[in-house]
Amino acid sequence: MSEQKLVSPLLDGFLIGEPMSDHDGIVCCPAIRENTEEKYIVKIISVPASQKQLDALLLTGAYPDAAAATDYFKEMAEGVVKEAELLKQLSKLEGFLPYEDWQVVPMEGSKLGYQIYLLSPYKRSLDKHLRRNTMTHLGAVRMALDLCAALSICRRAGFMHIDLKPGNIFITSKQEYRIGDLGFAKLNSLKYTSLPAKYCSGYTAPELRDPMNTLNPTADIYAVGMILYQIYNGGILPVEEQTNAEPLPAPQYADYELAEIIQKACDPNPRKRYQTPIEMGQALVAYMQRNAIVDDPIIPPAAEPLTEEPLVPAENPETEAPAQELEFTEESVPDETVPDEQDAELSDELISEETSAILAQAEELMEESVCEEPESSVEPAIPEEPTFEEESDFQFSLPAEPVPEVTPTPKVEDPFVPYEEPKKKGKFGKFLITMLLLGALAAGGFYFYQNYYLVHIDTLVIQPVEDTLEVSVITNTDAELTVSCTDAYGTSYTAAVDHGFAVFSQLNPGTVYKIEVTAEGFHGMTGSTVGTATTVSQTVISDLAVVTGTENGSAILSFQVEGPEEDWILQYKAEGEEMGTISFTGHSVTVSNLTVGRDYTFSLITAPGSQLYVVGDRQIKFTASNLVLAQNLTILSCNDGVLTAQWNAPEDAIVDRWIVRCYNEGGYDETITVMEPAVQFSGIQADTAYTLEVTAENMTQSIYTKVSANPTTITDISVNDSDPSKLVLTWNSNQMIPEGGWLVTYTLNSGAADQVITCAENTATILQIIPGTQYRFNIQAADGSTVFGGSYAFATAQTSSYKGNGINAADVTGSFCPTPDKSDWTYKNIPNSAYTATYTPGAKVSLLLYSPDKAGSSNETISVMFVFRDVEGNILPDLTSVVSDSWNDLWGNRTRYCGLNLPKIPAAVGQYTVDIYFNQQLMISKTLTITE
Repeated sequence: MSEQKLVSPLLDGFLIGEPMSDHDGIVCCPAIRENTEEKYIVKIISVPASQKQLDALLLTGAYPDAAAATDYFKEMAEGVVKEAELLKQLSKLEGFLPYEDWQVVPMEGSKLGYQIYLLSPYKRSLDKHLRRNTMTHLGAVRMALDLCAALSICRRAGFMHIDLKPGNIFITSKQEYRIGDLGFAKLNSLKYTSLPAKYCSGYTAPELRDPMNTLNPTADIYAVGMILYQIYNGGILPVEEQTNAEPLPAPQYADYELAEIIQKACDPNPRKRYQTPIEMGQALVAYMQRNAIVDDPIIPPAAEPLTEEPLVPAENPETEAPAQELEFTEESVPDETVPDEQDAELSDELISEETSAILAQAEELMEESVCEEPESSVEPAIPEEPTFEEESDFQFSLPAEPVPEVTPTPKVEDPFVPYEEPKKKGKFGKFLITMLLLGALAAGGFYFYQNYYLVHIDTLVIQPVEDTLEVSVITNTDAELTVSCTDAYGTSYTAAVDHGFAVFSQLNPGTVYKIEVTAEGFHGMTGSTVGTATTVSQTVISDLAVVTGTENGSAILSFQVEGPEEDWILQYKAEGEEMGTISFTGHSVTVSNLTVGRDYTFSLITAPGSQLYVVGDRQIKFTASNLVLAQNLTILSCNDGVLTAQWNAPEDAIVDRWIVRCYNEGGYDETITVMEPAVQFSGIQADTAYTLEVTAENMTQSIYTKVSANPTTITDISVNDSDPSKLVLTWNSNQMIPEGGWLVTYTLNSGAADQVITCAENTATILQIIPGTQYRFNIQAADGSTVFGGSYAFATAQTSSYKGNGINAADVTGSFCPTPDKSDWTYKNIPNSAYTATYTPGAKVSLLLYSPDKAGSSNETISVMFVFRDVEGNILPDLTSVVSDSWNDLWGNRTRYCGLNLPKIPAAVGQYTVDIYFNQQLMISKTLTITE
């Protein structure tokens, strides 16, 4: 057995065999579940692939130390898990096959990084299927349609698959083709992302082989076309030179129509390809409508298995086993804030109406193709489909079996039919009369056939409108016409054609129907007599509710949606007021500035031109009111079985009573009514978590907080500022240091954003101290447990103006200028026209200081700190920076000029003040403007 680590609990009860492949940090092993003999594949990916990658990151300075690089590898491992979760969500729509489970574990020993174990039942890939079987014409088109549908669903979820190839496509027991491996890229990141080299294969679009080019939304379409090309070209991919230059030659075994579809999908110019999977699917369906697609082999099986000629050679060819390899891909784009669709449950609304219609038409055409009688009385022999349970198949060593050619048996005259003398010819006159009579009858029959028997339908137009199909029939016939409407289950409705129209209403939403025109009596039908259409998918609105919002005269409207959706419009109106309108996306919207005390009617409508068919509750009434809400709910202590809490009442409201509830999952649930904004609960257990909820009498909204089990109490907080360049914060606690340490957050004055420091001990050091600033600290546990008494405030000493080394800050002036290209620039390198205080984001800015007195000479090291403030005086800590240099290097030897390069400037448009301190003493304050 293999020495691969049997991680728990993922691989509990499994036996793992020797690796089938091991390359680029990816190991694939066969596995069997004990006592069941069920077959699995365990895929193990190492991040990094080797410790050489870690060394490279550290040597190049990409990361300062091993800990920072390990955090980067952790993000990479989390990205792989997110891809696996996405594949699992997409698999609910039957276009994909997921991994059954996965687990991330740190590397063992002295290695730094992570290993991701992915477990999946053994599945038969298209690559292995083609090694043993010859693809049929119907099977190839079915495969392409299945892939187009899956890629369309993937795009509606916000992603594109960038590693599509036969090894990543799997065949289900129902002969359906599914994508079963990773390799997703976010659509909104394509223009910023190039294709990683590990994804480059014979199915990769030629423009993506240039690492300077970024991804484009036709890469997956090219891959589908190239897979079809290989199947219809005897299993041979085009050579690299062809795929990079002119359009490909037609595949050897495709007819001219299908060849055109394949060549367009594989065009070297991305703009000439199909631009969406739906567009390619529509082309395939149209091809099926024009042609009878038979379920016969495309070509006899090749003597050698179909193989892909890789365009990028493997780094370690002697260690790879291509015939046994199961490809595994990592996240190909950096993680970003993903819209809620990644974390939310995917639903059938990702299947567009176009995709549903294409699949329905294709399925109907496939059924017709299968039911057609073969031209020959002798059916070709098709090799029997192998079952995946076969042991040889599980070991990935199945040989290709040739399909025997079957020669149709020639027709032989029956030797037992007696010989019959040919009849003698009649006289010429009798023959001429007979022929004239037959000609007259034929002419009359032809007239009857053309003008009465045949009914020609010129045009058949089907228009879906909500739960109705409106059918328009254009024809010149006088015959009475009837239209039938039939769903996939055989339920049929009929309607007579009246003035060229027939209407079917109250149909099922989102359902494919077959429309067929027939004529009453003895008639034959020609022209456009049959069509298909899908009724509009229904959108059901439920749970419509409205509550008071977070401010006086505001309201929050929410609802649930089942079915497709677009942008919504909320209309609201009260008597005596004009109609208000808000456009929004999602399932909730906030309305502000309502008149308190007035009754409003809220109506939910769709945007103009919307094709949604909306039913359900769409209107509700609401009375605008003032918000009465507890403020600053705080747990003061939780000691000796007593929990003490307090809060503030709103300034603009009088609350007679407060209803306070304390409860936990263990059954404790107590409610106390108090007159003052404070409460105590007894019988509290220290090792149990609690939730505290405060509601005012007649209050529209409650507020709550949680207390974790075994809360921590902080005591003896103090600050040491003996070194003016830093603050050292220390404290004590009644509990051990929590798992993950402490999180110390602090703000500067009242308007700056929180800064966070992670501490492994009961101490924190804050650098780049700004004089005359109020620091507000809050100590929290990294594991999220409750902490009491962790707040503390400290004010740094006020600063004085710099005076020393011959320079008095009171006399110093300064001007901004673009940073010169010369590293040791002086005022002589700056023309007078260059001085300006206005810049665009990203500019390199310097400040030239001038003193009327010459600076003295000194080798003293000077700490220069740059502090930015916005127009309201708030410190911007992200822009604060400190540099150190000697006095002579700053001012030169007895000069009047000092050149300073600003390390950072703001990225947002606005006006800012820059304070520059020399050794914690203010040298100068200047105003800087950032414009677009």
